[in-house]
Amino acid sequence: MHASSKSNLPIAAIAALLLSTAGASAAGSRPPAPDQTLGPALLGAEVYAAGTLHKSAGATGVDHTDTGIYLVGFNRNVEDNCIAVATPYLTVVHIYTETNNSNAVYVVTTDNNGNHVDANFTLIVLCTR
Repeated sequence: MHASSKSNLPIAAIAALLLSTAGASAAGSRPPAPDQTLGPALLGAEVYAAGTLHKSAGATGVDHTDTGIYLVGFNRNVEDNCIAVATPYLTVVHIYTETNNSNAVYVVTTDNNGNHVDANFTLIVLCTR
């Protein structure tokens, strides 16, 4: 998964759209379905530039591995059947899944010239099952 965005949509509007299309709960994951799939989930994290997890819905922590590079961990698999949307504050953001950890998403924040910069961001992950 790779996405790059500079969004003008308020994060609340994005969350409302994701909730309406997936039927997920803002509180996080639903119990597993009878076939043991995880069920729909809306997960999120509000992260400060220093790598501090400010608010969380299913996020377990943040590793601030280098300037502008963050690894956000979640309490479930976010690689399969999931999409991630990040909204940066005054920067550009790139999103990658962690190939060695299916419960994490890399977020890279850059300035308009492509230089890595530390920045606050909000991350939403929608999983359809």
